[in-house]
Amino acid sequence: MINIYSKWFAYSILSILTVLIYDLSRKYILDKKIVKVEEMIMFLSIFIGVLGLFHLLLYKRKHNMINIKRNTLGILFLVAISAYAFNICYMSAIGYSPDVTLPVVIISLSAIFTYLYSSFVFKASPNFNWKVLAGVCFTVLGIGMVTIYFDE
Repeated sequence: MINIYSKWFAYSILSILTVLIYDLSRKYILDKKIVKVEEMIMFLSIFIGVLGLFHLLLYKRKHNMINIKRNTLGILFLVAISAYAFNICYMSAIGYSPDVTLPVVIISLSAIFTYLYSSFVFKASPNFNWKVLAGVCFTVLGIGMVTIYFDE
């Protein structure tokens, strides 16, 4: 049973709201041709970097960057490259798509791959369950159907 009072659930709900604001504001800015896709990617990345620097400086525990292992920094750098590449691809998809929901539907397929990978690789995740996989697939299929038949 899912505990709706847990921190992960609350953050998941907040994530829905923030990604909604993020996606719709980017699509609005791109549709109104306020900036080009490439300019948006660069400026948002700069602003995110500045916010990250402020976060680091204001961090309560005053974490010392020197104490972080080089391997850990290397892994974090690869994750950052992945996030940056995702940002480029996703913003470009939103910018060039006639409907903002089309890229969202395609990207929602990642839920299937995430479930499969986590259930077989991560020890802390529950074991693979066909019913859960079917539920995830039906959810993605349902999102796709809503998008496809939205104009009818």
